[in-house]
Amino acid sequence: MSHLEVVSSTTDKKEEPESTFKWVDFPMPSSSAQTRNTTEFLKLQPVPINRDFVERAKKLVKNLSQVITFKQNEVDVIKYTGPSKFDTKHGTWINNQEYVLNGNTRAYVWRLYTNGQTLGTVTQLSVPKKVVVNVYESDDITSIVNAYDTIDSPESVETSSATLSGVLRAQNMNKLDSIKLKTGKFVMALNISAPTSSKFGYQAINGDVYNQVNEMKDFIRQFDVLKITGKGALSTQLSMGVAFLAGKFAGINDNMYSTALVKLSKINLKKDVEKIINMDAKDGIDYIIKGAVMNPYGGKLLRQALPYASGLFNDRTGALNYLAACWKSYLDGETMDSPPTQEQLQNAYVELVQETYKKDEE
Repeated sequence: MSHLEVVSSTTDKKEEPESTFKWVDFPMPSSSAQTRNTTEFLKLQPVPINRDFVERAKKLVKNLSQVITFKQNEVDVIKYTGPSKFDTKHGTWINNQEYVLNGNTRAYVWRLYTNGQTLGTVTQLSVPKKVVVNVYESDDITSIVNAYDTIDSPESVETSSATLSGVLRAQNMNKLDSIKLKTGKFVMALNISAPTSSKFGYQAINGDVYNQVNEMKDFIRQFDVLKITGKGALSTQLSMGVAFLAGKFAGINDNMYSTALVKLSKINLKKDVEKIINMDAKDGIDYIIKGAVMNPYGGKLLRQALPYASGLFNDRTGALNYLAACWKSYLDGETMDSPPTQEQLQNAYVELVQETYKKDEE
């Protein structure tokens, strides 16, 4: 009787499936579930790359007004431990300063109501006395930006850049060299220079984005020809918008204006930050340069408005008034050996808009 012996078999062996995951260590808070007074939390700046949350705040405030529940007062804070630096893409970062990583929209809403203001139809809001804070630490700006992007996706923010780009094409302005201009990435600057609503304090013209482009097309082209868009002290929507407005006030052919634009764009905010801070300012343009990287008042005045990257999300009115006061002083031929006074700042932006468009009618 013969015996058959199985030497090998391909049917009995099963390959181990490739794992669909792996366990890794993720960054953990250096301090979790801290309890802080909300008034102290509201003094913190948003992360410098924080995106516009004003439109989202209008929707969020309705939810906040309807229910008080857990997690509403839990926030995340990042402590930046790297060297102080100005990054042209990601803003100014100060060593050992805490920034709000998650909770910026709520902070914006709470700050409005605790300052006696309201939003939409909500006339009164319950604001938490205390917040629960998770504190993270990092010396790597890129890592912080990546963390922020997982919390607040860039794609989630509504934008009308595509609409503006379409209007530019419709008005035969799609052959601009600047990618930022060509793709319509200056919506806020256009709203500041040719306001069609009172969002920034005054409505100068009627209509929509088509009317705005028609109003400002000469100055858009001038920025493109001079190759200054998004450069130097013109790198923020606020400074770009008031610069557009100043051009309309001065006139497209004004030599002082075009000279100032070039000077503002040539400054290297990253490499020359110490030079700018120590600069002996002589006129409004010098103070616009200073305001791009610091608060010339030493933090006592316009604390949340300057530099402009901060004012964009914390105190746009203050930043706009500062820029307008500086431009007006310069175009009036004045010297300026100290930053604008409180009197000069008062309603400076609205007054410049009014004066500009009144001149345009004459």
